[in-house]
Amino acid sequence: MGRVDGIFLHQLLDNPERVFLYITPIDNESFITDSVLDLPIYGIGTRQNEVIGLPAFTGEKLYMIAVSIINH
Repeated sequence: MGRVDGIFLHQLLDNPERVFLYITPIDNESFITDSVLDLPIYGIGTRQNEVIGLPAFTGEKLYMIAVSIINH
């Protein structure tokens, strides 16, 4: 999973266009749980951004909301 930072098409010669995503991966290994919704809150990973092609992503709808966590 990751945050989509860009979408682009590439076409090599007369082959069909292919869709690619430019993503920032999330940190799947550490997360905190929201106390109200009981849902995981993931942080953006520290790895470099990645380019993934059409076979690597699916149409499953996952919803992400950017939040800032304030420690008191």
